[in-house]
Amino acid sequence: LLNLMSKFNYARMIERDMFQKRIKEQKEIQLHELVYPVLQGYDSVMLKDDATVIGLDQKFNELQARPLQREIGQDPQDIMMMPMLVGTDGKQKMSQSLNNYIGLTEPANEQYGKIMSISDNLIIQYFELLTRLPQKEIDQIKKDLKQGANPRDYKARLAFELVSIYHNEKEAKLAENEFDQVFKQKEKPSNIPEIEIKNKTQKLIDLIAQTKLISSKSEARRLITQNAVKINDQTQSDWQKQTTVKSGDIIQIGKRKFIKIK
Repeated sequence: LLNLMSKFNYARMIERDMFQKRIKEQKEIQLHELVYPVLQGYDSVMLKDDATVIGLDQKFNELQARPLQREIGQDPQDIMMMPMLVGTDGKQKMSQSLNNYIGLTEPANEQYGKIMSISDNLIIQYFELLTRLPQKEIDQIKKDLKQGANPRDYKARLAFELVSIYHNEKEAKLAENEFDQVFKQKEKPSNIPEIEIKNKTQKLIDLIAQTKLISSKSEARRLITQNAVKINDQTQSDWQKQTTVKSGDIIQIGKRKFIKIK
């Protein structure tokens, strides 16, 4: 490791945009963060890479491989970089750890609903990076949006295209109908999953956690305080209160998640 690190210098590592930004903001830079690009570059040496496909955020790390490869007589790898796909939050790159992702194996309804929830400024990027539409058609969509077309219509088109890719057109159409039923017609979904709750009286936060519709009690608390939880269409805002449910009651979390008590 020390021998490998000797082939790099501090100035080369610290010139990275991310580090320069942190220096200006007087934020810490941990030592392992400077070593990481060195190790990633060495991966390409060991694999004898001739080409690497990456997201733009990995450009700095992968460029570290080229001088190492030259030194031992390998041809430096070519690097093909892809634009970063912004997540459903509209701010950060799509990532499971940031919970702003659309899973490739998620049910059609879930995929469709998540796509319909993205911000308008992501529509064109998603068409370009994720669909199979010809660029000429995407350019026309871009033009239509600039001229005042309803973004919702194109989000619906986008959702249909993507669900068709990862499921099929039939599933995409069913997901579209289900979405319209819930959001346009303000009705409940056709098929609501059921869950058995043995203890019918307990704190609201514990009840919501048991539905498995959320990942943790802290998320349950946040959603309750944000008035995003309903039981039989009644908004619940006190996460500490004792709540009693019965068979047939419907719990709704956010706009798209429903579950029925057995």
